[in-house]
Amino acid sequence: MLLRADAPSFADVPIPIALDGTDSGRMTGTLSAPGSQDVYRIIPPADGPLQVRMVAAPGGALDSLLELVDGVTGGLLTSNDDTRGSTDSLVGRRM
Repeated sequence: MLLRADAPSFADVPIPIALDGTDSGRMTGTLSAPGSQDVYRIIPPADGPLQVRMVAAPGGALDSLLELVDGVTGGLLTSNDDTRGSTDSLVGRRM
């Protein structure tokens, strides 16, 4: 699975996010400029739920967009711009 954050195009090389023994992973970072995109690669469990959140730092002005993309076909599986009354993003899918 590929996860695109603030992704107007699909040009970046995916950054891997490793999952631990509880199928959890975490990435902390900084977007380089407004409108920039980061692409991450996640290998999810064979079955069960997958949930990814992007949350702005406290006091931050990030308005994120997440897209979950099939890593083989490049097809969009799901996306989210704003969730729960905030500018944070949340995507989920049952594998």
